[in-house]
Amino acid sequence: MSSIVRQRHSLMFRPRSYMAFAVTPQPPIADWLSELAVSLERSENFFAGQHVALDLSAVNISPTAIGQLVADLEERELPIRPSLPRPPRRFEARPARRRTSSSPDRS
Repeated sequence: MSSIVRQRHSLMFRPRSYMAFAVTPQPPIADWLSELAVSLERSENFFAGQHVALDLSAVNISPTAIGQLVADLEERELPIRPSLPRPPRRFEARPARRRTSSSPDRS
């Protein structure tokens, strides 16, 4: 039998950061949008040339509602910076797998 050795490539992680204003909608969102509109009228160019991060931690809304909210904000000329979606279930803690005594040791 011949032994084949696989070379493993190291994973490269590169940190990235960016400056952005974070806007955090508060329920009811319609009222929050109205208040935002008033603020934007007073300071039309406040967000000009800036990225805006949408922090949805204070609301529980559907993906369709998120799309509508982003469209509403873009209508108000707020440049929302896209980010990767983070489905909650994907990041939930999972129980650790237990090795049984019959499992081969993979050292």
